[in-house]
Amino acid sequence: MKPIIDGVKVQTSRKGLDTKIKEGAIAHASVWEPHFADLLVTHIERKRLGDFTEEDAKREGGYTLEEFKDVWKELHGEWNLNERVYVIHFRKVS
Repeated sequence: MKPIIDGVKVQTSRKGLDTKIKEGAIAHASVWEPHFADLLVTHIERKRLGDFTEEDAKREGGYTLEEFKDVWKELHGEWNLNERVYVIHFRKVS
């Protein structure tokens, strides 16, 4: 939550993409708590997990690439280098 409020966390990765999430849309941020910020989706890209960099991992929440891989594996079961995910770039608007 704090990285979003501070404007540090600028993207998130997802295996699937909700049809409501598109460029220009406003998403309501909540993490184990009620709504705390509105986020404007500025860009969406597709990226192979194997192409993720240290900078991508840092934007995911301050992780190193190895830490991000571990978190991904906990959530999704595996780190498949060829798997394509959605990378959602956003900025806080409120």
